Amino acid sequence: MADRRAGKIPGELLARHILQVTAGGDWPVREAAMQAVLRRSSYGKDDGLTVSERPAGRRPLGIYRTRRKGTSSERLYTTLIAGIDPIHASCDCADYLRNSLGLCKHVLTVLDHLHQRPRLLQQAIKLQAAGQGLEGPALLWDPVRPMVGAGDWLERISYAATGNGQRKRPQRTLPAFAQHFLTNGSGPGVLRTAYAEDPLARYRLIEDLLGSIRPRGRGRRPQLATEPALPPLLDAERRRLHDLSIHTLSQTEIARAVASMKQKPYPYQLEGIERFLAAGRLLLADDMGLGKTAQAIGSCHVLAKTRRVERGLLIVPASLKPQWLREWQSFTDVPLVLVEGRADERRTLYRKHKKGFLLTNYEQFLRDFQPATAWKPEIVVLDEAQRIKNWATKSATFIKRLDPRFRLVLTGTPMENRLEELASIYDWVESFAL
Repeated sequence: MADRRAGKIPGELLARHILQVTAGGDWPVREAAMQAVLRRSSYGKDDGLTVSERPAGRRPLGIYRTRRKGTSSERLYTTLIAGIDPIHASCDCADYLRNSLGLCKHVLTVLDHLHQRPRLLQQAIKLQAAGQGLEGPALLWDPVRPMVGAGDWLERISYAATGNGQRKRPQRTLPAFAQHFLTNGSGPGVLRTAYAEDPLARYRLIEDLLGSIRPRGRGRRPQLATEPALPPLLDAERRRLHDLSIHTLSQTEIARAVASMKQKPYPYQLEGIERFLAAGRLLLADDMGLGKTAQAIGSCHVLAKTRRVERGLLIVPASLKPQWLREWQSFTDVPLVLVEGRADERRTLYRKHKKGFLLTNYEQFLRDFQPATAWKPEIVVLDEAQRIKNWATKSATFIKRLDPRFRLVLTGTPMENRLEELASIYDWVESFAL
């Protein structure tokens, strides 16, 4: 499948890698994983990705940076190549963090770059064989999610007290972050616990790990090296846990806010509202006629009344805007403003309303993308969210660039034909869910 389809990277090398990362999976899983890798190789070529920075000292192993050919302002992606055969790599792009392949288009671009240079490739293989692929001490992260189980990404962090090629020296006192790891002296230490059910303890763990790789204070050096994938993962988790601690609602607050609605939700609708408020992100897929709109309005009402949000954006099909406005006014007294008029009038509306809830449609949002994103909504509600079921559509591309704290997606048909449709929606709702 892979031969001559990933540039100069040998097909056998990719095949062995896929067999490793899909261990325990059956043939359809392994075939799909290989197809996913080959798609990423194709994307890299289509994007014109090229290596723009190489490791210091002309070493073949280490940190590379890639960007699109001919561009200078575009973001550089950081890619670590620590091993060629077997492949050991890491990248800070969003795809690497989520895809559980241990590869992405940036990693494949760098590997292709090395395989086009036989002398550099042989040097890399010799360094890897000599155990000089990784510097240490370091925090490591295994990107491959288990086939079964919760799959908490944090549980796959490990602590290497020394680099692969370094002589281990006895330490009289362990650094503060090391208390979180179980070490037996024969390999990287595994995390004692990820505190999945204890947000406060998990937040402290994240702070300790970040402090070890990104110390605060001018002139202070990090205690640990790390892979490019870990800092963005830790930053995102710290932000999520911080938001959770600030915006968590008590049952009393929810009950008081719900009691102030003009119409009371049914018990199953209240369950939907409470589920969303607890998680902050939800795909609500009740059948047609069961009141998804009412649950969305109830959620917005509670967040507004408890002052958890100041700005909310509702994006719905154009034909449903009048219905949304009627239902909003029948359930809540929280003001809702229609986004309408000429382009300049709509831009003025976004500038004028510093707070409140705005109701727009998909086509308008695409045209108003700049002022809408600059408005920085704290909650976004998408109705008929099958509009973003296809990654390639303009609607999906633009909407997924919104980064609100609260995300509520409504659709009675979350998966119509293919699992990829559900995955595309969840890519925005909660990117690690699938």
